Amino acid sequence: MRLPGRRPIVVHMHVAQLLFVASVDESRKLVCQAPGCGRAIAKAVHVIRDSTGTIRVIGSGCYGRLSGHEEATRHGATIAGFDGRRLTPEERALMIADTAAFVADVEARLAAEREAKSLAADRISAEAQRLRGRAAGSIDRHPQPASQWQSPLSDGTERMFTRDRTRARDSLAQFRAQQARQAARIAMQRRPELSTFSVDVVADALVQAKADYIATGHRMDAPDARRVIEAGAIAVLSARDSKHGDR
Repeated sequence: MRLPGRRPIVVHMHVAQLLFVASVDESRKLVCQAPGCGRAIAKAVHVIRDSTGTIRVIGSGCYGRLSGHEEATRHGATIAGFDGRRLTPEERALMIADTAAFVADVEARLAAEREAKSLAADRISAEAQRLRGRAAGSIDRHPQPASQWQSPLSDGTERMFTRDRTRARDSLAQFRAQQARQAARIAMQRRPELSTFSVDVVADALVQAKADYIATGHRMDAPDARRVIEAGAIAVLSARDSKHGDR
């Protein structure tokens, strides 16, 4: 029986892609965005892209009633790294603030990591082929023990691995900086006392406060984690502002 005032769920909405499945803390539930639903959801939260390109947060019950869900499920989630895990408070806040931007950031980070791995493999293969050709030519002209002509290949491969690891690390650092700035914007909306500082200054203070929070043995999935970290950031900025005037 349908509840009074609740519209029926539009079952003809088509699921184009299943992006990922996650969960959130029971005390901080999300809202199912299936038309006509609006229920609070915490487990098996399905993030999908529908046939219009819109990204939606859907509960498992509604997901099972949407057309295209069987094929989307068969193909599997297109974004790796979630697999039903609980979102961190920061991830939940970012997804609520702008779900499409959160998904785009995650997709960009994964694409950068895949590209870095692909480039590393291509460069290693090309460098290996070049060094083998050089080594073969050197052997023809000046025969040497194998230990002498194989070392350049090892050295060159290690240099490429190091370079590509650095690029992947830089891409991840850039993604985390974007997350920190987005978290800072959300905190500045929630805490008027933070709005007098720049986004980058607030982001830096939140990172420091979060590190202090974790160092004291607290868990990021605690119900009051965000409130305590934001309060810590305010304390950090107050102390810093009185000394350096970082506004």
